[in-house]
Amino acid sequence: MTEGELRCLCRKISSDPQEYVNVVPYHSYLRNDAEPIAPGEVTELYFDLLPTSYLFKKGHSIRIAIAGADKDHFHPPNFPPAPVTYLRDAEHDSHVVLPIVKM
Repeated sequence: MTEGELRCLCRKISSDPQEYVNVVPYHSYLRNDAEPIAPGEVTELYFDLLPTSYLFKKGHSIRIAIAGADKDHFHPPNFPPAPVTYLRDAEHDSHVVLPIVKM
């Protein structure tokens, strides 16, 4: 239904003034804001999804798919990909926030 993307290197949320109202985390993607991730480092990522509208009826479920690459939007790196681990436990409260409008 929708998608979102974020290069982890560009995960810093910017507090710079913007030319427009933004209701989602703003990432500048500027070289000076780049934050490399050390191997084994646990990192939080905040990013938005492209806006859409969909009616989920009672009993429907939502599937979330997470991929480690998107060849159609970013050039692949010139080195082997690093393993990616998604943490979901008592210490790492991973979650997705979706807006809900009651009908």
